[in-house]
Amino acid sequence: MGTLREDFPPPIRPFDRASLLAEDLVFRPSEFPELARFRLEHEQVSLLEAPLTVHRRYALTDTEDPDLQLRLDLRLCLEGPAGAFESLYRFTESFQRPIPREALKTVKDLGDLAFAWSWDEPLASEVVAFVRHNVMVAIRGADAGARPERVARDIDARLRTLPLTDRYDSEPGPLSALEAPKSVGRGARLTLAANRDSEERWFFLTTAGSVNRDPKDPELWYYRAGLASG
Repeated sequence: MGTLREDFPPPIRPFDRASLLAEDLVFRPSEFPELARFRLEHEQVSLLEAPLTVHRRYALTDTEDPDLQLRLDLRLCLEGPAGAFESLYRFTESFQRPIPREALKTVKDLGDLAFAWSWDEPLASEVVAFVRHNVMVAIRGADAGARPERVARDIDARLRTLPLTDRYDSEPGPLSALEAPKSVGRGARLTLAANRDSEERWFFLTTAGSVNRDPKDPELWYYRAGLASG
């Protein structure tokens, strides 16, 4: 028996030219029927470098049954569907407990490729993960019932209604007017910009050195050069 990548490869079909989500999925539990009575307990947003992905993670609690909790992962892969499938396989490989292959199932009519399984109840869907366009979605439930799969179908239905595009264009931002020096000395500091009075979340990628918040002014970002000048 091979790996999930080998046994369940991405669908062999050409994706439409427009295969990138053109509109951000704004997640609000109240807008999804299966999550209407759930409360958002925690939200975390991060940037993953390989594949380049905006990762949103949510923790949800049932207001009528606090013992019922769900964890939701939304990964928008900026490099296209291939990155979403890579995220799907990596998600299935991220657990310390091996997934019982006899309990693993592919879910029909959910996304472009979908997996579901439970460690304890062979017929249940304790974990559901799927790809739609360039988005990977994963739902984990504290119970071993069918709710994670129903939630997945709710989210997939929303994803199917959102417009698509064939590429992401860069937009001018607060750093567009920054005149960066051609060379930065070892360990030198370069002030970037301040994120004041804005709900935007900024992420920075560097090939050397690091980007940090100023300890005296947390809304101010700066670049610290690495050990090599350049």
